Amino acid sequence: MFSPAEFDQIFCVDPSVLQDPHSYIRRDCHIIINELKPFDGDGLVMLPGWEDSRGAYAERALALWCGLKIWTLAEVVHDITY
Repeated sequence: MFSPAEFDQIFCVDPSVLQDPHSYIRRDCHIIINELKPFDGDGLVMLPGWEDSRGAYAERALALWCGLKIWTLAEVVHDITY
């Protein structure tokens, strides 16, 4: 599972370096297109309130276009607990 926030922490990305929204867009689109593989069962987990985020909405659309699976956080938590 991939989290952009965790990615930034792991690679010690200075948040001030990514202040330009296009930096986030390029990073996340690159990962969705080049790193996640539909045939490996990769996909996105949508956090509560994602519908209010233009970025999350675009990432979801791109992931669907790339054939990735989409889950809600509730679905993932349910699967882990059972």
